Amino acid sequence: LQLRAKLQQDQQEQQEQQEQQEQEKLDQAEENAARPPSSAGAAEEMENDTETFTISPQCFGYTGAACNSSAPCAQRRNAVCSAVGKCICEKSCAGADGTCYDQHNDLIAKEVLLRNARWDHWKMYFGRFGFSGRMKTTIAPHWMNTEQDKFNIY
Repeated sequence: LQLRAKLQQDQQEQQEQQEQQEQEKLDQAEENAARPPSSAGAAEEMENDTETFTISPQCFGYTGAACNSSAPCAQRRNAVCSAVGKCICEKSCAGADGTCYDQHNDLIAKEVLLRNARWDHWKMYFGRFGFSGRMKTTIAPHWMNTEQDKFNIY
């Protein structure tokens, strides 16, 4: 029974890997069409019509709020209203509270495993395989999850 379960798990992982590779190809094609290549180590930028804001673990430029000409961004956010109705940080980074700050996020810990407190053999991982992109739980070793169970904490 354990061997059968292991074989089924291996087959499912292979299928998920194939789906991930297909999704990555689609994502890469869309990304390449949407923006020119950036230099190594540079923060990624999201471009949509005339708006540009930074997206990286060190600096996220979208506050999470919406706006328009009759309802501008809240003054406490220190943000500007983009052409597509998003409150964005022009030359700063959004904090967890949705306010723009003149500082970047600091790396606190690298390659952290998020485990269940009650069942410590279960851990969280980012389901990059497939199309869902959701957090999931697993008991599989990290090499079977292509190390997607390790997180950097900012």
